[in-house]
Amino acid sequence: MPIPFIETTKFIYSASSIKTFQNCPLQFYYHKIKRPKPKVPTLLEFVRGKLLHAMTEKFYKDDGTPKYKSAEAFANTGAGNWKRIISQGEYGGQRIEFKKIKGKASKSLGYAKEKEVREICTQIYKLYSASEPPLEKELRIPFAFISESKIYMILAILDEVRRGLIIRDHKSDYFMPEEGSTSLKHDIQFTTYAAALSFKCSRETEFARRIGVSEEDIAQLANDPLHIMDKIKTEHHHMRTGTMTPTYRTKGDLEEVIDDIDEIEHFTATLDPNTLRDLIVNCSWGKKCDRCIYKKFHEADYEKEKTMGPGYQPILLGVVPQKPTLNLDHLKQLKFRRRRSGGISFLDLPKDIAEVSHK
Repeated sequence: MPIPFIETTKFIYSASSIKTFQNCPLQFYYHKIKRPKPKVPTLLEFVRGKLLHAMTEKFYKDDGTPKYKSAEAFANTGAGNWKRIISQGEYGGQRIEFKKIKGKASKSLGYAKEKEVREICTQIYKLYSASEPPLEKELRIPFAFISESKIYMILAILDEVRRGLIIRDHKSDYFMPEEGSTSLKHDIQFTTYAAALSFKCSRETEFARRIGVSEEDIAQLANDPLHIMDKIKTEHHHMRTGTMTPTYRTKGDLEEVIDDIDEIEHFTATLDPNTLRDLIVNCSWGKKCDRCIYKKFHEADYEKEKTMGPGYQPILLGVVPQKPTLNLDHLKQLKFRRRRSGGISFLDLPKDIAEVSHK
């Protein structure tokens, strides 16, 4: 039976890209749509988070024992890595944006955060030296599903998967949500993680057994890829205190993700020079904007718009990226599920589609 044409989302979405749009549509424009893509620096907070994630990921030896003999040794390693990064002024090939003092970028604030890095490393050691290593680290799960004749493509990157259907997500900032709080309940990051892990278990039975899925649930997953979604515990790991705040997701929560993506798709489809001009000129500035890595690009575009006047047709829109292509060979690889999960049909996502990037 021939497969009819099915529309795909313009982007392969992640929870962070959706959150970027929710935080600021203009920031999403600079991050995902504007071409050529702006070359931007990274901020100290992001660098700190990435470093702590990397150190947590490499905490154990191959035999499951800690690489470090003491919390002090682990903290010293973290502090040493931090000082080296600040000295180099870049991380992962990205320049670090330092706060300016008297008009000149200063690294002093970066070096001042060494104590903070030490303290967080100490907390990580206390927790992880007394715990079993995770079964998976930095697990990338591309998945797709069909809802109302549209393919929604998502990439979830899970910090850790632990035995007993546990996903752990590391957070290095100050915010620590309370269990059952609205902010935690509606965090789409945990929704996409739980859906992705359930979907992966529906495709890979050995993986499912390894993380603790029962044989009965494995049988159910064959027809319902979201069958274990509400059994998966996602943990908000507050790295500063070692606190784990659990939360659970259901199939119904995925509908919220669909609504969020649809909003972005509509924004992208209807984005024209006049809409973009309105975003640029009328953007509400605030403290968050002062720390935005796209601020200088916005300021330059703002001045251009104000100078050229209302009759000016800006050359700011650039080329909106094309949708990831699904040709006939791709469609033949898509394995449609016989049953639906709450109105959603899942399909396997070929690797070449999952790795599509808009350059």
